[in-house]
Amino acid sequence: HHRRLDRLSSLGVIPGNRIKLHQKKPSFIIQIDETNIALESSIAAEIFVQNG
Repeated sequence: HHRRLDRLSSLGVIPGNRIKLHQKKPSFIIQIDETNIALESSIAAEIFVQNG
């Protein structure tokens, strides 16, 4: 679990950062700044976002 959180942090998935969801299937694709990241649904399920 901590390894997964560390990996997400290193990719920029941290509290306060804005992310944009581009795709849900077959995998989640999110954008942080100018970087697109593909995530498995099990990992994406652990990311909580606030709309705004």
